[in-house]
Amino acid sequence: MNTKLVLHIVGINLTIVGFSMFLPLLWTFYYGSADTLAFIISIIITVLCGLCLYFFGKQKEAFIRYKDGFAIVTFSWIAVSLFGSLPFILSGTLVNPVDAFFETMSGFTTTGASILLNIESTLPGVLFWRSLTHWLGGMGIVVLFIAILSSVGAGGFQIYKAE
Repeated sequence: MNTKLVLHIVGINLTIVGFSMFLPLLWTFYYGSADTLAFIISIIITVLCGLCLYFFGKQKEAFIRYKDGFAIVTFSWIAVSLFGSLPFILSGTLVNPVDAFFETMSGFTTTGASILLNIESTLPGVLFWRSLTHWLGGMGIVVLFIAILSSVGAGGFQIYKAE
């Protein structure tokens, strides 16, 4: 398995998720809600970790084999859900990290399961982030990244087959 290639592509995915957190951040500014700082910290952590993985794994040329495709999909789901749970934890919406991970994974996989009892009373930015995770998951988060990865020369077919 080409570990550096896997880390490179997972880094791309994390960076995209980090930048997608800007939309809920704008939402928090619009409503003046208390979860603004949670999104600022989440964006910084996610984008920095994503860029570190991106630059650490950067190679001149690489071919994605089936093993690499499976690893990319597996680690992308885990990493995106771990870092996607940061707004839930940092805003205080879900204090248990396992619950926050479950809520985020549920959104990205579009299973519809939720542990939030009163979703409408959630802070506006967190509610928007929860909805955005469902939207990204509905599009197929890894399939969406394939379109972006093809522009950087990565072989998306192996990732698509693994997905």
